[in-house]
Amino acid sequence: MFDIMANLKFIERFREKGLIEEWAVSGAIAGEIWGEPRTFQELEVIVSPSSKDSIDEMQARLAGMGEKDEYSKGKVRINGFTFKIVAAEGIFGDALNAALVKKFPGGMKVKVVRPEYLLVMFLEPPLRNEQCFTFDFCDYMNLDFSLISRIVKKHGKEEIYRQEDERWHFKEMRQQSIKAIWRTPKQYKHKVKYHRNNARQPLYKKIEDINICCSLYVQYSKIRMKWKRKEEEKK
Repeated sequence: MFDIMANLKFIERFREKGLIEEWAVSGAIAGEIWGEPRTFQELEVIVSPSSKDSIDEMQARLAGMGEKDEYSKGKVRINGFTFKIVAAEGIFGDALNAALVKKFPGGMKVKVVRPEYLLVMFLEPPLRNEQCFTFDFCDYMNLDFSLISRIVKKHGKEEIYRQEDERWHFKEMRQQSIKAIWRTPKQYKHKVKYHRNNARQPLYKKIEDINICCSLYVQYSKIRMKWKRKEEEKK
């Protein structure tokens, strides 16, 4: 069963019990909420205070709630999702402070890291394999580039951002007109339309999509594992 809302409630209980004071959804799920769809299995959460003891205790409690499987890369899976608890330090601390509150199904209010912070995070190793995700972020989302500039300067990311900007031309992508977009190849136009429609979806629908994405990821992992076993048997 894949239930992202149940997992968000687990984290909120940690706050209610005083283990943490604040938290925000980050990573791929935050991207999905802002309108950038992809398959994933991990719920990344930034927490404060970020003491090692509080994070270790959260990890221990979560470990007792779920179980590992061969597709979860050694992490505990709860309601279909693995967890990544990140300390609110450096750029993650600023991302938590600047996160926007979204009202989830059932009236639950959760902070979600802004896409501008996600973009800068995705540029960093070991997340450089997220380049396509980064490109889509810039191409289809209404980003605040003045905020991105401040984040980049404050956290010393100018060089890596400059390299990726030269490659993708972030601002130029955002500045192209609707007319210019619709003169591009059919496949690209379809993608633009898809992303825009996804961004406009109500949050309850996006929650359903997140559960589906996690399910697809696990199914794909199972297929890959079977292929890998067959290849090993042939050898």
